[in-house]
Amino acid sequence: MSRITLIVIALTFFRATVFAQLNRDERDFSKGGALSLEQLRHEPITFELDIPYAGTGNPRHRLDLYLPKNCKSDKLPVIVFLHGGGWFQGNKSDGAGRLMPFLRTGQYAGVSAGYRLSGEAQWPAQIHDCRAAIRWVRANAANYGLDADHIGVWGRSAGGHLVLMLGVSGDVPELEGGIGPNKGVSSKVAGVANFFGVSEIMAIIGQPSDLDRTKPNAPEAMLIGGPLRDNPAKAKAASRTARSPSTRPSGSTRCCGRPVCPAILSPSKGLGTATLTPPRTIE
Repeated sequence: MSRITLIVIALTFFRATVFAQLNRDERDFSKGGALSLEQLRHEPITFELDIPYAGTGNPRHRLDLYLPKNCKSDKLPVIVFLHGGGWFQGNKSDGAGRLMPFLRTGQYAGVSAGYRLSGEAQWPAQIHDCRAAIRWVRANAANYGLDADHIGVWGRSAGGHLVLMLGVSGDVPELEGGIGPNKGVSSKVAGVANFFGVSEIMAIIGQPSDLDRTKPNAPEAMLIGGPLRDNPAKAKAASRTARSPSTRPSGSTRCCGRPVCPAILSPSKGLGTATLTPPRTIE
């Protein structure tokens, strides 16, 4: 298997560490896409698909759980993947291929969670769903050999936005929601990997794009329920500035005057610290 290096989740941190990637995919060497049941059965994993996490019949309220057969420890840190698609499309099945390189190491468990899309529900339904999924993972950690203190989240595009919000809004009650049977369980995460997800929704106006972001059919407008310029408060509520002033991501450092991303993971080398450009593994 070729060496794959990804900027991913700093699972060793107990408070959320957040970093973002540029608006392109060049550092992401993972192979996305759904895997068939036959393909999954040929991997060194066990899996459970379509687990309800919210106590509803909504198919979007389900997650897929992947566990390595060659577990390297009794309690595995968890990478929870959230798919992209502009909040209006996409499916949790995309996480299987992306999580697989990490599962093969035996060092991580993987979860790919669905959430309601903007055609069904507007913000903050999406973050409420994601928090319910995290609560399910933590509540069921002992049943599956998971490390409840080391749950990291990774997302791309719209999923990147959602994992960012999971990381920076852990003490914002209106973004917690009351979905699912595990309301007394914490939904905080230990680390975040945001792959080109928007952090400030209003700032997207005027950015290079094939879409007119001021229109009501722009993905961000569909998410919040109206054109951005007509709904600045709603846009802010769905941005990282919605976090409480007391919520300050910790663990980030600097190197040579530049921000240092929390960690990168090479499936053959494990976690290490690296600068954002270029990504590299510290032996």
